[in-house]
Amino acid sequence: MSRSIHAAQGESLPYNHHLHQFLTFLKHERGFAEATIVNRERSLKPFLGWLCAEDVPLSTVSPL
Repeated sequence: MSRSIHAAQGESLPYNHHLHQFLTFLKHERGFAEATIVNRERSLKPFLGWLCAEDVPLSTVSPL
């Protein structure tokens, strides 16, 4: 079974700690609303799951 399928089933993936830190930052440092944070989480999880499935290290990803 692929990692992305495991992600859909709620398996803990290597990026979860980073995702939690980012969402906490958005809430406490940037003052984002809970609904915005939930939406960011929903959009980031599939992307980060894909990174894991493709064995792409998070540290190599950039917006450029």
